[in-house]
Amino acid sequence: MRVNPSVSGNVQGTQTEGLKKSEATAKPDRARQVEQMAKNQADAEPAGAEISAKGKDFAKAHAVASAVSDIREDKIAELKKRIASGDYQIDNDAIADKMIGEHASF
Repeated sequence: MRVNPSVSGNVQGTQTEGLKKSEATAKPDRARQVEQMAKNQADAEPAGAEISAKGKDFAKAHAVASAVSDIREDKIAELKKRIASGDYQIDNDAIADKMIGEHASF
């Protein structure tokens, strides 16, 4: 049997084009499927759905935690004052002990 390279190239090109077309149509199909799944899930939920007490507590805790600043202004002011006056001393041994302790816990 003989294989003609020009024929196999044409067949391959046709197959590749078909694959590209099917991939192009698959994307909108997937989007429609996801949209339909979301709609079905929304329809399945009861109309009078309520948030549990645990969920409400979590939402309250999240709101309180979000309202608190991550920066402790009082500590920063105290450290700046101590650094400026030269009273701030670094304890190298304590830092090394903490680093080793943290590394050992892994």
